[in-house]
Amino acid sequence: MEYYLLASMPFFVCATFTAIMLLDLVQNPTPARRALTIFMATAAMLYLCHCVYFCHETRLIPVTDTIYSFCNPLVYPLYYLYIKRLTGARFGFWGVGGIAMTLAPGICCGVAVGILYALMEPTEKVSFIEEYLYNNYMQTEGLMGWQSLAHMAVKVVYGLQLIPILWLGFKRINAYDQELERYYSSPEERRLTWVKLMLLIFTGTSIVGFVSSLVGRYRFTNDETLLALPSTLFTMLLFTVGYVGLKQKEVDLPQAEEKTTVEPATERVKLPPMAATEEVQDSLTLRQRIDQLMSKEQLYLNPQLKLTDLVQRLGSNRNYVYQAINIEMSMPFAEYVNRMRIEYAEQLMLSQPQMPLTEVATRAGFASTTSFYRNFKIFRGCSPKSFKMASSSGDSTEKSKG
Repeated sequence: MEYYLLASMPFFVCATFTAIMLLDLVQNPTPARRALTIFMATAAMLYLCHCVYFCHETRLIPVTDTIYSFCNPLVYPLYYLYIKRLTGARFGFWGVGGIAMTLAPGICCGVAVGILYALMEPTEKVSFIEEYLYNNYMQTEGLMGWQSLAHMAVKVVYGLQLIPILWLGFKRINAYDQELERYYSSPEERRLTWVKLMLLIFTGTSIVGFVSSLVGRYRFTNDETLLALPSTLFTMLLFTVGYVGLKQKEVDLPQAEEKTTVEPATERVKLPPMAATEEVQDSLTLRQRIDQLMSKEQLYLNPQLKLTDLVQRLGSNRNYVYQAINIEMSMPFAEYVNRMRIEYAEQLMLSQPQMPLTEVATRAGFASTTSFYRNFKIFRGCSPKSFKMASSSGDSTEKSKG
C-alpha cells in the first residue's frame, strides 16, 4: 500500500493544483497563470505515466510511455514560458518562437516513440517493456533497437535543456528586477525571489531526475526505500511551485517600446502642476522640477510611489521623466527615491534618537524594515543601528566637552 502511495503522490499534487488553477483562471485569467496551469497539467500527465510504470500496469505502458516521452521534454520549456509570462513577455503563446521552443522537442520525442510502438508486434512490445523498461537491457535489433534509441534520445533532450533554461530563466528574472527599480520606489515586494529560488530547486531536483533516468527507473520498482526519496522530493517541489505560483503577484510593466517612443506634446497628461508659477516652471529643467517637487512635497514618503505617480503629478510625459531620472541622473528610480528616504531617516534618528528603528523605517517611506536596513547599508556603509549608536556617542562627547 505504501509503495502505491509513494508512486502516486507527485501525480495527486499536480492534479490537485491543476484543478485549483483552472478554477482560479475564471477569476484571474492572466497569461502567467495560464502558463503555470499548463505546466502543472503537463506535470500531472507525466507523473500519472510514472505511476502506471511503477504500478506495473504493462498493458497501458505503450500509451503512457508515449505520453511520458511527449511530456518529459516539455517541463523545462513550460516552466520557462511561465517565467517569461511572469516577467511581462508580450508575444502570443502560439508565436513562432514560443511553439518552436515549447512544443517541438516533446512532439518529436512523443511521435517517434508512439509510431515505433504502433509498428511493433504485440510480442515485441511485451519483450521491449520487460527487457528494456524494467531491466534496462539495451535492444540492438529491429524495431526494439530503434525504440531503445528513441528512449535514449528522450533522456538526452531532457538533460540538454537544463543549462539553457536555467541561464535564460535567471537572465529574464534579473532583467525584470532591474526594470522594477526603474518604475517602482519599493520594488522588493514585487521581485520574483521565490520564483528564482524555485528555479534553482527545480533545477536541482531535475538533475536528480535526470541521473535517475540514466541509472534506470527499473531500479526503483518494488523498492519502497529507493522510491521514497525521489517521490517525496518531487512531491514537495511541485507542491511548493504550485503554492508559490498561486500566491505570486503579477506586476504590469510598461512595454519596452513605450520607453523609447516619445509621445507628442499635445498628448501629455493634463493634471494640476506642482506648486510654482508657470514662469518658474518654464525656466526650470525637468530634472530640476523633479527635485523640487520631491523635496518640497516629500513624495518619497509614500512607500507605494511609482514613476507614473510622479509623471502625473508633474503633468509631463513618462518617457521624459524616465530619461531625466534613469538616464540623466544615472540611477534607477528606486535608488533616487530611496536616497531621499535614507536622508529623511537620518534626520529622524538625529532629531528623535528614542524613536524605534521600525518606526523610522515606516515614517521614512520604506515598505519594510528589511528594505530600510538593506538600503541604509548600501548608501551609508553601515547599519541604521550602528549609525544611531555613533550619533548618540557623538552627542555625548559634545555635551561632555561643553
